[in-house]
Amino acid sequence: MKKVFLTALVLGAALTQSAWANDQLVGVWHSVDAKAGALPGSITLEKSGSAQLSPKGQPELTGTWRDEGGKLFLNMPPYGEANMGYALAKGQLVLTYDNGSKQKFSKTVKASKSVPSQLSPTPTKK
Repeated sequence: MKKVFLTALVLGAALTQSAWANDQLVGVWHSVDAKAGALPGSITLEKSGSAQLSPKGQPELTGTWRDEGGKLFLNMPPYGEANMGYALAKGQLVLTYDNGSKQKFSKTVKASKSVPSQLSPTPTKK
């Protein structure tokens, strides 16, 4: 029983860490540089595991994503799966490609909803 509990504890910690990393990646990321042949555009990573690649001037690709051991995996049928290293630093996502080149992305921040004033409007005199 102790072994089962320890295994469950370790798996729970691993799943929690994985979920935390996924939450950090979820959102719309726009390229801020496109060096070494990388295309400018955006990547949308949804909590559900859906992904969209929107390279500037190219058709959008839809597929899935996952975070596994510090690597971002993108599966874009019919093109297959690609993986790249990633780092989150200073509000940016930095992808490291197989050739060693890096591309930086900045996350889109949703505008906050304006809250209507709790004050009554001042009546105007005619």
